[in-house]
Amino acid sequence: MYAVARGIRGIARTKKNSLFAGSHEAAEVWATYSSLIESARLNKINPRSYLNWVVLEIERNRGEIDYGRLMPWHGPVSRIDG
Repeated sequence: MYAVARGIRGIARTKKNSLFAGSHEAAEVWATYSSLIESARLNKINPRSYLNWVVLEIERNRGEIDYGRLMPWHGPVSRIDG
C-alpha cells in the first residue's frame, strides 16, 4: 500500500506544480518534458542523459526525424544504477 502512495505522490506533485506554468504554451512544454522524463525513468534510463541525447539527435537531423526513434529504448544512454 505504501509503495502505491509513494508512486502517486510524485504524480500529484508534478500536477500541482504544472498549474503554475504561466501560459498554455508553457504548460504544453512542461507536459512534454515531464512525459519524456517519466518515460526514461520507467525504462530505467538516466533522464538527463536521455534528454541530452534527444536534443542532440533533433539538432543533428535538423528537425527531419522519426520521433519514434527517440523513444528511451532506442537511445544509447546510460542506465540508472540501483
